[in-house]
Amino acid sequence: MPPRKLQRRTEELIHDGRDATGSTSVGSVLFGDSPDHPRAVEIELTAIERGVHQPRQRIDEEALQGLAESIAKQGLLYPVLVRQIGRDRYTLIGGERRMRAHEMLGRSTIFAIVTKGDPDEIALVDNLQREEMDALEIADGLEKLRANHGYSDVELSKVVGLHRNTVGRVLRIRDLPDDIRAEYAASFRSIPRSIMEEIAATTDNTVRKRLWEKAKNGASVKAIQETRRSIRQDVPEERQRQSAVSASLRTLVKAVRSIQEKKDVLDDAQRTILKGLRDQIDTLL
Repeated sequence: MPPRKLQRRTEELIHDGRDATGSTSVGSVLFGDSPDHPRAVEIELTAIERGVHQPRQRIDEEALQGLAESIAKQGLLYPVLVRQIGRDRYTLIGGERRMRAHEMLGRSTIFAIVTKGDPDEIALVDNLQREEMDALEIADGLEKLRANHGYSDVELSKVVGLHRNTVGRVLRIRDLPDDIRAEYAASFRSIPRSIMEEIAATTDNTVRKRLWEKAKNGASVKAIQETRRSIRQDVPEERQRQSAVSASLRTLVKAVRSIQEKKDVLDDAQRTILKGLRDQIDTLL
C-alpha cells in the first residue's frame, strides 16, 4: 500500500480540475490523456456500495481464502471496478471477491478503476474476461441484459464480446429443467459451459437428463455430442417432429415478447402482418 503522502497527492491530482460530476483522469493530468479515460484511485472500503450489479451468484469460501492469501503475498493485481455516484461515494461494478478478500485481510482501502457505462454490462464483461462465472450465471446475466435493454442476440453479442451463435447457445441453458439447474448450482459448477450448451441444445428433456447423467460422471464434450447423435438416430420420426414444433413455438413466444416490449412503435403494415399471423394461429387451433 502506498504511503499516505503519496495517496494524498494522488487524490489531489484526481480531484484537480474535475468536471461537474466529480470525474476526471489521473492520466489526463499527468500525460494529457482524454478526460474519458478510466481513472485509478485508492478508495476506502466503506465508501463503496455493493451487491447491486453483481452477476456472480455464489462465492466459494475456500477459493476466497486462497485469493486473500494471494493478495497478501503478491498484492492486488487487478483493481476492482467502481462507478462514482457522489463526491466520496462509489458503487461496486466488478470485484466482489477482491473486496471480500481485502476485508478478510483487515485492509481499509482498495485500488479501483472508476469507469462509466452501463454497470450491468461492465460487470458481466469483467467476469467473462476473467472466466469467473459458471454457465448458469453467464446465462442469467445475458438474459438480464436482454430483458433490461431489449437487446437482440446480435446486439447482445456485440455488448459482451461473444459470437452471436454462442449467445444463443448460452441462453438456452436457462431452459434446462429445474432439477438439472439445481444440481448444477449445488454440486457441479465445475462442469464446463461447453458441455452445458450441448445438453441444452436438444429440446427433449428426457434426452437432456440422460446427457446430464453422463456429464456428472465426467463425460467430455465429444462424448456428450456422440451420445446426442446416437439418441437422435433412435428417436422415432414423429417424436423428432414434435421436438421441432416445440422449438419453433419457443422461438415464436420469444419473438412475441420482444414485439410486446416495442408495441408503441408498430406501424399499420406491421399490425397487418400480426393480424395475418393471428389468423394463421386460429386456423391451426
